[in-house]
Amino acid sequence: MDKNEVIDFWVKNLILTVIGGLIIAFIIGEGSLFQGKSLIDRAENLKATIAVRQSMCTIEVQNNLLVPVKVSVDGAYIWTLEAGSTQKIKGSFENKILSFESETPYAGGMNFSGHFVEPVVENGVYPITSRIGDLTYYLVDITNKSDFTCDVYVDKGYVSEAYLGKIMGRQEDFRSGYFQVYNNSNIVALCPDDQFYYFGEYGDKEVRYRVADYVEQETGLLQWTMRAP
Repeated sequence: MDKNEVIDFWVKNLILTVIGGLIIAFIIGEGSLFQGKSLIDRAENLKATIAVRQSMCTIEVQNNLLVPVKVSVDGAYIWTLEAGSTQKIKGSFENKILSFESETPYAGGMNFSGHFVEPVVENGVYPITSRIGDLTYYLVDITNKSDFTCDVYVDKGYVSEAYLGKIMGRQEDFRSGYFQVYNNSNIVALCPDDQFYYFGEYGDKEVRYRVADYVEQETGLLQWTMRAP
């Protein structure tokens, strides 16, 4: 190796050394994302970053309920959808399980939850309705055509009985939260002078409609107008 070749060799090695030093400084230097971490930690960090990027996807969640819902992925909260709204959400959701829980703003009623059986996929559409598996839930909206102020109950006379409050004479848009639909569900309004109104099965009275037959399929809405027995 002549003198010029020796110089070229050392120049190339110097350049490679400088470039290598810059790369190492970027990885572990001041302000680096990996500063203070072992090589194993850095490798795990890089692996996790790649996994997150691979699981990123956009989904559409449709809230058909008449109350807000909290949406979670693998148990971690991600978003709240208002009643009747649809939202496209982007995140590391792919192959994870989407779930939800209702949040009622009305007196009485219950919050119920559910999840989608199939894992999340890219561009998946996920409609939330009042039917969860074999269970159906309903929300009652009452119009009082009488002049009476009445006490309103759901499932009057049963273990699941719940008091909803007072509906004023001629009041409209009296709403409850959601309740589970049973074969013998009822809505009952007890008024002054022994007057009463009911929908469904109430004691030994004649069955007036059945709650399950009048619940809207997706929203769970049941509209009832109080009329004379």
